Amino acid sequence: MKTNQGDEIKSTKTLQDEINSLKERVQSLENLFNKKSSDDSGSLYQNFRQDEYNLSFNGESGANWFESKLGEIGLGLLGNIVLLFSIIFLMSFTQDLEYRFLPTIIGFVAVIGTLVFSMYYAESYPTLTKMLSTSGLLLAYYVILKMHFFTEDPLIASGGFVILLLFIPIGLQLYNTIKNRQELGACIAITLILLSSVFYNTIHTSLFLIVVAAAISLYFFIRYSWWRFLILSIFMVYIVHSIWLWNNPIMNGTAELRSYHHYNVIYLFIYGSIFSSTLVFKIKDSIKNSIFISITLINAFCFSLVLLSNVLAYFEENYTLIFILISFYCLLFSIIIKSREVKLFVPAFYACFGFMALSVAVFGFFGFPDTYLVLALQSLLVVSTALWFRSKIIVVTNTMLFLGILLTYLFIEESLSTINYTIVFVSLISARLLNWKKERLTLQTEILRNIYLFSALSILLYALYGSLPGKFITISWIAASGLFFLLSVILKNVKYRWLGFIGIFATVVYLLMVDLAQMDVVYRIVVFLFLAILSISISVYYTRRIKKKASS
Repeated sequence: MKTNQGDEIKSTKTLQDEINSLKERVQSLENLFNKKSSDDSGSLYQNFRQDEYNLSFNGESGANWFESKLGEIGLGLLGNIVLLFSIIFLMSFTQDLEYRFLPTIIGFVAVIGTLVFSMYYAESYPTLTKMLSTSGLLLAYYVILKMHFFTEDPLIASGGFVILLLFIPIGLQLYNTIKNRQELGACIAITLILLSSVFYNTIHTSLFLIVVAAAISLYFFIRYSWWRFLILSIFMVYIVHSIWLWNNPIMNGTAELRSYHHYNVIYLFIYGSIFSSTLVFKIKDSIKNSIFISITLINAFCFSLVLLSNVLAYFEENYTLIFILISFYCLLFSIIIKSREVKLFVPAFYACFGFMALSVAVFGFFGFPDTYLVLALQSLLVVSTALWFRSKIIVVTNTMLFLGILLTYLFIEESLSTINYTIVFVSLISARLLNWKKERLTLQTEILRNIYLFSALSILLYALYGSLPGKFITISWIAASGLFFLLSVILKNVKYRWLGFIGIFATVVYLLMVDLAQMDVVYRIVVFLFLAILSISISVYYTRRIKKKASS
C-alpha cells in the first residue's frame, strides 16, 4: 500500500511540474505580446517568430519539426520531380515503339490526373497539391510542345498554333502565381514564355514573346514588390534576346550573328523602357532605394551590351540616330523621375547615360576633329544640368569625361586654334559656375574646380604655342599670366593668382630652356622688360596688400 501511495505522489508531482512548465511558457508568450516597445508591429511580429523558431528547436520538438518539414516538403518535391521524369520517359518509350498518338494521350491523362488530384486534396495536403499542380502544368507544357517541336513526325504542322496552345498551361501557372502569391511560380511562368520564344525560332514573334515576359515581370514587381524576380527576369530577357541575335544556336546548331538586324533594336528599346519604368510607378515603401539603384544599373549594363553587339554588327556606319533617340529618352526620363522626387542618384544616372549617348551621336555626326569642339560645348551644358539637378554625380562624371576628351585631343589630334580656345572658354566658365553655385551641389572639395582651372591655363599656353610665331610665344605667355592676375583682382579669387604664378614659372622655364638661345638681342630685351614689369607689378600688389592687412 505504501508503495502504491508513493507512486501516486510521484505521478502527481510530475504532472504538477509539467503544468507549471506549461504555465510559464504561456506566460512568456503573453508577456511578449503585451510588451510595450518603440519598435513597430512588424518588428514585434519578427521577434515573436524568432522566439517561436527558438522554441521549436529546443530538444525533441526541434527534431520533430525538421523531420516533418523534410518529409512534407523535401520528399514531396523529390516525388514530384521523379513523377514528372517518369512520365516523360514513358512517353519517350512509347514514341520509340512508333506509336504516334499514344505518347500524347499518356501525357494528357497524366496531366489531368495530377491536376484533378491537386484540386480534390487541396485542403488536406496544401503543400503537396501546390507542387503537383505545378508539375502538372510543366508536364502539359512538355506534352503540347512535343506535338510539333523536337519530333520527326509532328501531330500539329503549325508551330504558331502550338505556341498559342502553350499559353494554356502558362496562363494557368500565372493564375496560380497570383492566387497563391508564389514568387517561384512567377519565375517558372516567365521561364516558360522565354523558352517558347527560343523554341519557336522566328523573327518578330519570338521577340514579341520576350516583350510579353518583360511586361509580366514588371506587373508582378509593381503588384507584389518581387524585386529578386525582376532582377532575374532582366538577365533572362536580355540573354534570350542575345540568343536570338546570334541566330538561336539552340535550335539552329551554330552560333553566328544574323545576316540582317530585322529592326530588333526596337524591341531592345521596349525592354529597356519596361524595366526602367519601375521608377515611375508608386511601389511599396518596403523596397529600399539601393534595390532601385541595382535594377537601374543592371538594366543599363545589359541593355548596353546587347546594343553594342547590334551596333558593331549592323549599324557601324549609321548609328547616330540610335544614340540620339537613346539620349532623348534618357534625358526626358531623368526629368520625369526627378519631378516625382525620386532619389537623386537615379535621375542623375539617366542624365549621365543620356549625355554619354549624345556624345556618341556627336561623334557619329561630326567626326574628328570637329567632335572635340562640340563635346567641349556639351560639357558646359552638362555642368548647367548638374546645377539644375543638384547632382554631384553628374559633375564628377562630366569632369572625368572632359579630362578624357582633353587628353585624347592632346595626344591624337594636331593643335587647332578654334578647339583650343573653345576648351579654355568652357573650362573657365565651368569653374565659375561650380564656384557660383557650389552650395546647390554641396561640394566639399575644390578638386573639380582646380581641374577646370588648370586645364584652362594649360590649354591656353598650348594654344598660344601652336598659333603664334616662335618669337611671340614667351611674350604671349607673360600676357596670359598677367591676365590671370588681373582676373584674381576682379573676381577676388586666389586661385587665379596661383594660375598666374604657374604661368610665370612656365614662362621662365621656356625662356631659359628654349627662347634664350634663339631670340635676337632686341627681342630678348623686350621679353625681359615685359617679364620684369609683370614681376615688379605683382610684387608691389602684394606689398600694398600686406601693409593694408597690417594696418587693419
